[in-house]
Amino acid sequence: MIISGSKATAIDWEPDSQMAEIAQNIRTLLSTHVFSVPLDRRLGISLDAVDEPLDGSAESVLREELFNAIQIYEPRVVIRSIDFQYDTDEQRLMPIVDVSIKGSDDL
Repeated sequence: MIISGSKATAIDWEPDSQMAEIAQNIRTLLSTHVFSVPLDRRLGISLDAVDEPLDGSAESVLREELFNAIQIYEPRVVIRSIDFQYDTDEQRLMPIVDVSIKGSDDL
């Protein structure tokens, strides 16, 4: 399952499936900054890579942040890959995460 951090979507309070719920949880992690959630200040990713040059150092910092956050907050998945796409219009890196649900046939 490929999840992109490029689009903001409304919260679905009753997802249709476990896959939809997991995708929503990971999209939330991709778009949440550490210290912005009052009851869980560690939820999200750090802003340490904001001013890093786009020569790969920002990607490595963000990849580690995302990997750790997904492992902690969405233990139902196995991370296959974390890649980035550069959005030239908005001048930002957009994470693209490929995960599999633990126990499913697509591992």
